[in-house]
Amino acid sequence: KMHFKVIICDEAQYIKNPASVRAQAVLAMNSDYRIASTATPIENSISELWSILDYSNPGYLPSLKEFNKKYGERRVSDEVFKKIVEDLRTQLETIVLRRTKEDRLKDELPTKNVITQWCDIDEKQINLYRRICDDYGDNGSISNFLHHFQMLVMALTNPELLDGLYGIAFPTDYISPKLQKTLDLLHDIKRREEKTLIFADRKSVQSKLRDVIKAQYDIKPNVINGDTPDTLRRNYISRFGPDAGGESGFDVLILSPQCAGLGLNLVNANHVIHYLRSFNPAVENQATDRVYRIGQNRPVSVHVLVARTSDPELKFTVEQKLDDMIKRKQDLLKDYLFASRINRISEE
Repeated sequence: KMHFKVIICDEAQYIKNPASVRAQAVLAMNSDYRIASTATPIENSISELWSILDYSNPGYLPSLKEFNKKYGERRVSDEVFKKIVEDLRTQLETIVLRRTKEDRLKDELPTKNVITQWCDIDEKQINLYRRICDDYGDNGSISNFLHHFQMLVMALTNPELLDGLYGIAFPTDYISPKLQKTLDLLHDIKRREEKTLIFADRKSVQSKLRDVIKAQYDIKPNVINGDTPDTLRRNYISRFGPDAGGESGFDVLILSPQCAGLGLNLVNANHVIHYLRSFNPAVENQATDRVYRIGQNRPVSVHVLVARTSDPELKFTVEQKLDDMIKRKQDLLKDYLFASRINRISEE
């Protein structure tokens, strides 16, 4: 009898950086055959796909430098780029098996609509936003860039939580345009007697959402984040899972997107609101998939909230730039591996 050693690398996106210790470790493992499995072969750049395929099929593709030079150039005409993509697909069709839920479960899954909800910031937010930008201009460095970026996001989302920083105070009961948009969406969801998940990755924002929603709708939204004990977590999930015991009607669950990619099945909800977004579109997609999965029998609405400005001096907000960046990352996967079948709507 002949014996072969086969290694299956699940969640292969964790070796997307070929120079990482993790990638080097799995490459060093002795085997006759390798299989890589991942739902997110491209998150940020085409080089991540190369790294995964270099593990499963070493030597099949050219060097990383040559691969990036040949396939990574997007600043070309549409006609030239189409030829580049077709060439790569031809290279991959014998070694890549790609299936999506929309392909395999098209008769079992309902429709999903992704809706961009634009939230125009007010004049007081614009003034705060400018002061944060000016402060970074005076004291800017790479080390405190992330701090100022987070301050800008808070200025766009819940400036009252900054507690008067940068000399502009907001009342504790201030309702930002983004929060008001959320309440408007919840009003419609309540009218339908349906459930929704709200994703936000800052605990102070999660608490604000919980308190405002409790006051507005006389319900107590639960929050799942890294501090939630397992017993409470299971109890909160039971109200939104497939075995909720017939519980129906309006309800809200607030989650950290990082806690939502851990196999949660929350198909009793059919609405998703992305209140604060992640840099990584894969994290956002995994969060949405808590409701858009087997067992969901109603159309799913995904609301992506983006704070924007009409001020001619600011031109755009960091959230608008983040939205552009996420769409570019998503387009990488659609361009190179499959066509999107999700309806995307932009609401003015």
